[in-house]
Amino acid sequence: DYANFINCTVDEARADMEQQNLDAVEEEIASLEMMVSDEQKAEYLDLLMSIENMTKYEVGEATETENGFEVAVTVYPLDVYETFLSGIETAYQESADAGELTDDTIFPIMLKYLSDCLDNAQFKEPVETTVNVTQDSEGLWQITDAEMFAIDDLVLPGI
Repeated sequence: DYANFINCTVDEARADMEQQNLDAVEEEIASLEMMVSDEQKAEYLDLLMSIENMTKYEVGEATETENGFEVAVTVYPLDVYETFLSGIETAYQESADAGELTDDTIFPIMLKYLSDCLDNAQFKEPVETTVNVTQDSEGLWQITDAEMFAIDDLVLPGI
């Protein structure tokens, strides 16, 4: 559906989404200022894609308004990042206590812990919200960045 919407093939849409995710991973890793192997980058990208693919939401009824539409959305928050953030320091401390924490092990420990968090991820109670869909000056339907970020925060709290 997305490929049809943006008028391209499924393979082109998939490649575009994968490139966007790869760019985000590259940017995040660059901000960490540490050496990460291509294999570790690929593993991290796979984990992030798995988390993204696990997200769950339902789009409900749209109600026409003066400016466009209000659309009901039910979000099922996934606790993977909250769990990760609440426990990663403990994972690092355990490795330090075992004499295994070095510059070369920091990222692999993070990958392992994020994988464990994903394996044990749970959905929290659903949250009902409403987004406003309006047309821009070119006639394209959109929601604001602020509303998109709010949905992201609901779907994956702690990110």
